[in-house]
Amino acid sequence: IMSYLLSPPAVAWHPSGTYALILNYEDSVYRYTPSTSAFEPIAYAGSTIRWRNVTFTPDGETAILLAHVPTDDEGRIYLWDSASQLLSEFASERFSGGRYENVEFSPDGSNAKLLGTKDPSGSGYLAYLWDFNTSDGRSNLLATATSARCEDLGWASDSFNVSTVAITCG
Repeated sequence: IMSYLLSPPAVAWHPSGTYALILNYEDSVYRYTPSTSAFEPIAYAGSTIRWRNVTFTPDGETAILLAHVPTDDEGRIYLWDSASQLLSEFASERFSGGRYENVEFSPDGSNAKLLGTKDPSGSGYLAYLWDFNTSDGRSNLLATATSARCEDLGWASDSFNVSTVAITCG
Protein backbone atom coordinates (compact mmCIF):
# COMPACT_ATOMS: atom_id res chain seq x y z
CA ILE A 1 0.00 0.00 0.00
CA MET A 2 2.62 2.51 1.04
CA SER A 3 4.45 2.34 -2.30
CA TYR A 4 1.62 4.40 -3.85
CA LEU A 5 1.56 7.05 -1.16
CA LEU A 6 3.78 10.00 -0.40
CA SER A 7 3.73 10.91 3.30
CA PRO A 8 0.01 10.24 3.90
CA PRO A 9 -1.18 12.76 6.51
CA ALA A 10 -4.50 11.13 7.47
CA VAL A 11 -6.80 8.13 7.20
CA ALA A 12 -10.41 7.61 8.27
CA TRP A 13 -12.46 4.43 8.45
CA HIS A 14 -16.03 4.51 7.20
CA PRO A 15 -18.35 4.02 10.23
CA SER A 16 -19.34 0.60 8.85
CA GLY A 17 -15.69 -0.48 8.96
CA THR A 18 -15.87 -1.79 5.39
CA TYR A 19 -13.29 0.61 3.92
CA ALA A 20 -10.96 3.48 4.73
CA LEU A 21 -10.08 6.67 2.89
CA ILE A 22 -6.37 7.46 2.85
CA LEU A 23 -5.07 10.89 1.88
CA ASN A 24 -1.90 11.18 -0.12
CA TYR A 25 0.29 14.16 0.77
CA GLU A 26 -0.99 15.96 -2.33
CA ASP A 27 -3.72 15.55 -4.91
CA SER A 28 -4.97 11.96 -4.59
CA VAL A 29 -7.33 10.09 -2.27
CA TYR A 30 -7.24 6.29 -2.00
CA ARG A 31 -9.75 3.74 -0.74
CA TYR A 32 -8.60 0.60 1.04
CA THR A 33 -11.07 -2.29 1.33
CA PRO A 34 -9.69 -4.96 3.68
CA SER A 35 -12.17 -7.69 2.67
CA THR A 36 -10.74 -7.74 -0.86
CA SER A 37 -7.31 -6.20 -0.12
CA ALA A 38 -8.21 -3.59 -2.77
CA PHE A 39 -6.26 -0.36 -2.71
CA GLU A 40 -7.33 2.09 -5.37
CA PRO A 41 -7.24 5.80 -6.17
CA ILE A 42 -10.76 7.24 -6.05
CA ALA A 43 -10.35 11.02 -6.35
CA TYR A 44 -7.95 13.73 -7.42
CA ALA A 45 -8.00 17.40 -6.36
CA GLY A 46 -4.96 18.77 -8.20
CA SER A 47 -1.22 19.00 -7.55
CA THR A 48 -1.51 22.29 -5.62
CA ILE A 49 -3.58 20.60 -2.86
CA ARG A 50 -1.85 19.49 0.34
CA TRP A 51 -4.21 17.26 2.31
CA ARG A 52 -4.52 17.82 6.06
CA ASN A 53 -7.28 15.61 7.47
CA VAL A 54 -10.30 13.42 6.71
CA THR A 55 -13.36 12.61 8.86
CA PHE A 56 -16.59 10.79 8.08
CA THR A 57 -19.96 12.11 9.18
CA PRO A 58 -21.49 9.78 11.81
CA ASP A 59 -23.98 8.37 9.27
CA GLY A 60 -21.12 7.61 6.84
CA GLU A 61 -22.83 9.39 3.95
CA THR A 62 -20.07 12.00 3.57
CA ALA A 63 -16.36 12.31 4.25
CA ILE A 64 -15.01 15.79 5.02
CA LEU A 65 -11.52 16.33 3.62
CA LEU A 66 -9.46 19.32 4.71
CA ALA A 67 -6.75 20.74 2.48
CA HIS A 68 -4.31 23.61 2.23
CA VAL A 69 -3.13 25.34 -0.95
CA PRO A 70 0.32 26.76 -0.10
CA THR A 71 0.60 28.83 -3.29
CA ASP A 72 -2.57 30.74 -2.38
CA ASP A 73 -2.21 30.29 1.42
CA GLU A 74 -5.78 29.09 1.53
CA GLY A 75 -7.66 26.43 3.46
CA ARG A 76 -10.15 24.34 1.50
CA ILE A 77 -12.85 21.82 2.34
CA TYR A 78 -13.83 18.94 0.09
CA LEU A 79 -16.78 16.59 0.50
CA TRP A 80 -16.72 12.98 -0.69
CA ASP A 81 -20.15 11.47 -1.24
CA SER A 82 -20.13 7.79 -0.23
CA ALA A 83 -23.07 6.89 -2.50
CA SER A 84 -21.90 8.57 -5.72
CA GLN A 85 -18.19 8.30 -4.82
CA LEU A 86 -17.61 11.83 -6.07
CA LEU A 87 -15.32 14.45 -4.53
CA SER A 88 -16.40 18.09 -4.69
CA GLU A 89 -15.00 21.27 -3.23
CA PHE A 90 -17.12 23.17 -0.69
CA ALA A 91 -16.07 26.33 -2.56
CA SER A 92 -18.02 28.78 -0.39
CA GLU A 93 -15.85 27.80 2.60
CA ARG A 94 -12.40 28.78 1.36
CA PHE A 95 -10.28 30.13 4.23
CA SER A 96 -8.08 32.89 2.81
CA GLY A 97 -4.72 33.25 4.54
CA GLY A 98 -5.30 30.22 6.74
CA ARG A 99 -5.45 26.47 6.91
CA TYR A 100 -8.01 24.03 8.18
CA GLU A 101 -6.52 21.61 10.67
CA ASN A 102 -9.24 19.22 11.84
CA VAL A 103 -12.96 18.59 12.09
CA GLU A 104 -14.47 16.32 14.75
CA PHE A 105 -17.99 15.25 15.66
CA SER A 106 -19.32 15.20 19.21
CA PRO A 107 -19.71 11.72 20.76
CA ASP A 108 -23.45 11.72 20.05
CA GLY A 109 -22.83 12.90 16.46
CA SER A 110 -25.08 15.94 16.81
CA ASN A 111 -22.41 18.63 16.56
CA ALA A 112 -19.15 19.12 14.66
CA LYS A 113 -16.35 21.59 15.31
CA LEU A 114 -13.91 22.80 12.66
CA LEU A 115 -10.46 24.07 13.66
CA GLY A 116 -8.44 26.49 11.55
CA THR A 117 -5.31 28.58 12.05
CA LYS A 118 -3.67 31.67 10.59
CA ASP A 119 -0.24 33.21 11.03
CA PRO A 120 -1.06 36.79 10.03
CA SER A 121 2.05 38.57 11.25
CA GLY A 122 4.70 35.90 11.54
CA SER A 123 4.93 36.58 15.29
CA GLY A 124 1.94 34.62 16.52
CA TYR A 125 -1.08 32.61 15.47
CA LEU A 126 -4.81 32.96 15.46
CA ALA A 127 -6.89 29.86 16.24
CA TYR A 128 -10.39 29.68 14.78
CA LEU A 129 -13.14 27.32 15.94
CA TRP A 130 -16.44 27.04 14.09
CA ASP A 131 -19.55 24.90 14.28
CA PHE A 132 -19.69 22.97 11.01
CA ASN A 133 -22.14 20.94 8.98
CA THR A 134 -21.98 19.61 5.45
CA SER A 135 -25.08 21.54 4.33
CA ASP A 136 -24.40 25.07 5.58
CA GLY A 137 -20.66 25.05 6.26
CA ARG A 138 -19.10 27.17 9.02
CA SER A 139 -20.97 29.18 11.66
CA ASN A 140 -20.56 30.62 15.17
CA LEU A 141 -16.90 31.60 15.01
CA LEU A 142 -14.71 31.74 18.10
CA ALA A 143 -11.14 33.01 17.65
CA THR A 144 -8.17 33.61 19.92
CA ALA A 145 -4.50 34.56 19.62
CA THR A 146 -2.00 31.83 20.48
CA SER A 147 1.78 31.56 20.60
CA ALA A 148 1.77 28.31 18.60
CA ARG A 149 -0.28 26.84 15.77
CA CYS A 150 -3.26 24.81 16.95
CA GLU A 151 -3.45 21.56 15.00
CA ASP A 152 -5.88 19.19 16.69
CA LEU A 153 -9.10 19.02 18.62
CA GLY A 154 -11.11 16.40 20.41
CA TRP A 155 -14.32 16.13 22.38
CA ALA A 156 -14.25 15.54 26.14
CA SER A 157 -16.73 15.56 29.02
CA ASP A 158 -16.28 17.88 31.97
CA SER A 159 -17.02 16.99 35.61
CA PHE A 160 -20.73 17.69 35.00
CA ASN A 161 -20.75 15.28 32.03
CA VAL A 162 -21.16 18.18 29.60
CA SER A 163 -19.41 17.77 26.23
CA THR A 164 -16.70 20.29 25.47
CA VAL A 165 -13.86 20.64 22.98
CA ALA A 166 -10.16 20.39 23.85
CA ILE A 167 -7.71 22.02 21.43
CA THR A 168 -4.03 21.09 21.09
CA CYS A 169 -1.54 23.80 20.20
CA GLY A 170 2.23 23.74 20.09
